[in-house]
Amino acid sequence: PGSVVIQPDKQWYGFGEHIQLEAIPDPEAYFIRWIGTVSGRDNVIQMRAKPNLFQVARFSTAPDFFSTWRIEHFNPAELADPNISGLDADPDGDLLSNSAEYAFGTDPRSFDEDFRPRISQRQVDAETQFLISYTRPSDALDVDYRVLLSNGLDGWHYNGDGSGNVYSEAVSVESLDGDLERVNSLLYPEGPVPPLFFARISAVLFD
Repeated sequence: PGSVVIQPDKQWYGFGEHIQLEAIPDPEAYFIRWIGTVSGRDNVIQMRAKPNLFQVARFSTAPDFFSTWRIEHFNPAELADPNISGLDADPDGDLLSNSAEYAFGTDPRSFDEDFRPRISQRQVDAETQFLISYTRPSDALDVDYRVLLSNGLDGWHYNGDGSGNVYSEAVSVESLDGDLERVNSLLYPEGPVPPLFFARISAVLFD
Protein backbone atom coordinates (compact mmCIF):
# COMPACT_ATOMS: atom_id res chain seq x y z
CA PRO A 1 0.00 0.00 0.00
CA GLY A 2 2.34 2.72 -1.21
CA SER A 3 4.43 4.05 -4.07
CA VAL A 4 7.96 5.26 -4.80
CA VAL A 5 8.83 8.53 -6.55
CA ILE A 6 12.13 8.47 -8.45
CA GLN A 7 14.06 11.63 -9.29
CA PRO A 8 15.14 12.03 -12.01
CA ASP A 9 12.54 9.71 -13.52
CA LYS A 10 13.90 8.20 -16.73
CA GLN A 11 14.53 4.85 -18.38
CA TRP A 12 18.34 4.81 -18.27
CA TYR A 13 20.93 6.07 -15.79
CA GLY A 14 24.65 6.52 -16.26
CA PHE A 15 27.11 4.86 -13.90
CA GLY A 16 27.48 6.97 -10.74
CA GLU A 17 24.51 9.18 -11.57
CA HIS A 18 22.67 10.54 -8.52
CA ILE A 19 19.21 9.08 -7.84
CA GLN A 20 16.70 10.03 -5.16
CA LEU A 21 13.92 7.69 -4.02
CA GLU A 22 10.96 8.80 -1.93
CA ALA A 23 8.58 6.27 -0.36
CA ILE A 24 4.99 7.52 -0.04
CA PRO A 25 2.49 5.34 1.85
CA ASP A 26 -1.17 5.24 0.87
CA PRO A 27 -3.72 6.84 3.23
CA GLU A 28 -4.02 4.88 6.50
CA ALA A 29 -0.86 2.92 5.64
CA TYR A 30 2.73 3.12 6.89
CA PHE A 31 6.13 3.17 5.26
CA ILE A 32 8.14 0.54 7.18
CA ARG A 33 11.66 0.43 5.74
CA TRP A 34 13.92 0.08 2.72
CA ILE A 35 15.66 -3.18 1.92
CA GLY A 36 18.29 -3.81 -0.73
CA THR A 37 21.41 -1.86 -1.62
CA VAL A 38 20.45 0.85 0.89
CA SER A 39 18.59 0.01 4.12
CA GLY A 40 16.91 2.26 6.64
CA ARG A 41 13.68 3.92 7.71
CA ASP A 42 14.04 7.43 6.27
CA ASN A 43 11.42 7.70 3.56
CA VAL A 44 13.83 9.63 1.28
CA ILE A 45 17.15 8.03 0.33
CA GLN A 46 19.98 8.99 -2.01
CA MET A 47 22.10 6.60 -4.08
CA ARG A 48 24.36 6.38 -7.10
CA ALA A 49 23.51 4.30 -10.15
CA LYS A 50 25.59 1.14 -10.53
CA PRO A 51 25.17 -2.41 -11.86
CA ASN A 52 22.79 -4.72 -9.98
CA LEU A 53 21.21 -1.91 -7.96
CA PHE A 54 18.36 -3.43 -5.95
CA GLN A 55 15.93 -1.45 -3.83
CA VAL A 56 12.53 -2.25 -2.32
CA ALA A 57 10.23 -0.05 -0.23
CA ARG A 58 8.06 -1.97 2.21
CA PHE A 59 4.69 -0.57 3.26
CA SER A 60 2.01 -2.01 5.54
CA THR A 61 -1.36 -1.26 7.10
CA ALA A 62 0.12 -2.31 10.48
CA PRO A 63 2.72 -0.12 12.25
CA ASP A 64 4.14 -2.67 14.70
CA PHE A 65 4.75 -6.33 13.87
CA PHE A 66 6.55 -7.38 17.06
CA SER A 67 3.48 -6.55 19.17
CA THR A 68 1.37 -8.83 16.99
CA TRP A 69 3.99 -11.60 17.26
CA ARG A 70 4.02 -11.38 21.08
CA ILE A 71 0.23 -11.80 21.23
CA GLU A 72 0.50 -14.93 19.08
CA HIS A 73 3.12 -16.57 21.33
CA PHE A 74 2.23 -15.54 24.91
CA ASN A 75 -0.97 -15.59 26.98
CA PRO A 76 -2.27 -12.45 28.75
CA ALA A 77 -0.54 -13.25 32.05
CA GLU A 78 2.79 -13.80 30.24
CA LEU A 79 2.35 -10.60 28.23
CA ALA A 80 2.18 -8.72 31.53
CA ASP A 81 5.49 -10.25 32.69
CA PRO A 82 8.55 -8.70 30.98
CA ASN A 83 10.69 -11.58 32.26
CA ILE A 84 8.75 -13.89 29.94
CA SER A 85 7.53 -11.79 27.02
CA GLY A 86 9.86 -8.78 27.10
CA LEU A 87 12.26 -7.91 24.30
CA ASP A 88 15.31 -9.24 26.16
CA ALA A 89 13.63 -12.21 27.85
CA ASP A 90 14.63 -15.78 26.95
CA PRO A 91 11.81 -18.04 28.20
CA ASP A 92 13.09 -21.20 26.48
CA GLY A 93 16.71 -20.72 27.62
CA ASP A 94 18.34 -21.12 24.19
CA LEU A 95 20.33 -17.84 24.50
CA LEU A 96 18.08 -16.15 21.94
CA SER A 97 16.09 -13.21 23.28
CA ASN A 98 12.49 -12.76 22.20
CA SER A 99 13.55 -9.99 19.85
CA ALA A 100 16.08 -12.35 18.22
CA GLU A 101 13.50 -15.15 18.02
CA TYR A 102 11.19 -12.74 16.22
CA ALA A 103 13.89 -11.39 13.90
CA PHE A 104 15.09 -14.82 12.75
CA GLY A 105 11.77 -16.65 12.70
CA THR A 106 12.36 -19.08 15.55
CA ASP A 107 9.99 -20.22 18.30
CA PRO A 108 10.33 -18.54 21.74
CA ARG A 109 8.77 -21.67 23.26
CA SER A 110 11.26 -24.14 21.77
CA PHE A 111 15.03 -24.50 22.28
CA ASP A 112 16.49 -23.58 18.88
CA GLU A 113 19.90 -24.55 17.55
CA ASP A 114 19.40 -24.31 13.78
CA PHE A 115 19.28 -20.53 13.54
CA ARG A 116 22.89 -19.56 12.90
CA PRO A 117 23.95 -17.98 9.60
CA ARG A 118 25.87 -20.26 7.25
CA ILE A 119 28.89 -19.49 5.10
CA SER A 120 29.32 -21.29 1.78
CA GLN A 121 31.59 -20.88 -1.20
CA ARG A 122 31.35 -21.29 -4.95
CA GLN A 123 33.63 -21.10 -7.96
CA VAL A 124 32.90 -18.48 -10.64
CA ASP A 125 35.40 -18.23 -13.50
CA ALA A 126 38.18 -19.74 -11.37
CA GLU A 127 37.38 -17.25 -8.59
CA THR A 128 36.29 -18.43 -5.14
CA GLN A 129 33.30 -16.48 -3.87
CA PHE A 130 31.89 -16.61 -0.35
CA LEU A 131 28.21 -16.28 0.53
CA ILE A 132 26.36 -15.97 3.81
CA SER A 133 22.77 -17.14 4.23
CA TYR A 134 20.29 -16.61 7.04
CA THR A 135 16.59 -17.12 7.64
CA ARG A 136 14.07 -14.45 8.56
CA PRO A 137 10.27 -14.02 8.51
CA SER A 138 9.02 -12.61 5.24
CA ASP A 139 6.76 -10.16 7.11
CA ALA A 140 9.23 -8.84 9.73
CA LEU A 141 9.08 -5.37 8.24
CA ASP A 142 10.19 -3.58 11.41
CA VAL A 143 13.65 -5.21 11.47
CA ASP A 144 16.78 -3.90 9.75
CA TYR A 145 19.24 -6.66 8.84
CA ARG A 146 22.95 -6.07 8.23
CA VAL A 147 25.82 -8.32 7.22
CA LEU A 148 28.82 -7.49 9.44
CA LEU A 149 32.38 -8.47 8.50
CA SER A 150 35.66 -8.29 10.39
CA ASN A 151 39.25 -9.26 9.65
CA GLY A 152 40.25 -9.76 13.27
CA LEU A 153 37.25 -9.22 15.58
CA ASP A 154 38.62 -5.80 16.54
CA GLY A 155 36.15 -3.89 14.39
CA TRP A 156 33.12 -4.69 12.24
CA HIS A 157 32.29 -3.26 8.81
CA TYR A 158 29.05 -3.11 6.86
CA ASN A 159 27.49 -1.34 3.92
CA GLY A 160 26.91 2.29 4.84
CA ASP A 161 29.42 2.41 7.71
CA GLY A 162 31.06 5.51 6.20
CA SER A 163 34.01 3.74 4.60
CA GLY A 164 32.48 3.85 1.13
CA ASN A 165 33.20 0.14 0.63
CA VAL A 166 30.65 -2.51 -0.35
CA TYR A 167 31.03 -5.48 2.00
CA SER A 168 28.03 -7.56 0.95
CA GLU A 169 25.42 -7.75 -1.76
CA ALA A 170 22.12 -9.65 -1.60
CA VAL A 171 21.96 -12.05 -4.54
CA SER A 172 18.75 -13.99 -3.84
CA VAL A 173 15.81 -14.37 -1.47
CA GLU A 174 14.19 -17.84 -1.35
CA SER A 175 10.68 -18.44 0.00
CA LEU A 176 10.51 -21.20 2.62
CA ASP A 177 7.67 -22.94 4.41
CA GLY A 178 5.94 -21.20 7.30
CA ASP A 179 6.19 -17.62 5.99
CA LEU A 180 9.98 -17.69 6.22
CA GLU A 181 12.57 -16.68 3.63
CA ARG A 182 16.27 -17.36 3.21
CA VAL A 183 18.51 -14.46 2.23
CA ASN A 184 21.76 -15.21 0.40
CA SER A 185 24.38 -12.45 0.23
CA LEU A 186 27.71 -12.36 -1.57
CA LEU A 187 30.59 -11.28 0.66
CA TYR A 188 33.20 -8.81 -0.60
CA PRO A 189 31.47 -8.46 -4.00
CA GLU A 190 34.02 -5.90 -5.17
CA GLY A 191 36.99 -7.95 -3.82
CA PRO A 192 39.53 -8.82 -2.78
CA VAL A 193 38.52 -11.39 -0.18
CA PRO A 194 40.89 -11.29 2.84
CA PRO A 195 42.63 -14.56 3.77
CA LEU A 196 40.84 -14.54 7.15
CA PHE A 197 37.50 -12.96 8.00
CA PHE A 198 34.59 -13.32 10.40
CA ALA A 199 30.93 -12.71 9.57
CA ARG A 200 27.74 -12.25 11.51
CA ILE A 201 24.21 -10.94 10.99
CA SER A 202 22.89 -7.95 12.90
CA ALA A 203 19.13 -7.55 13.32
CA VAL A 204 17.94 -4.20 14.69
CA LEU A 205 14.31 -4.05 15.82
CA PHE A 206 12.87 -0.57 15.35
CA ASP A 207 10.94 1.01 18.19
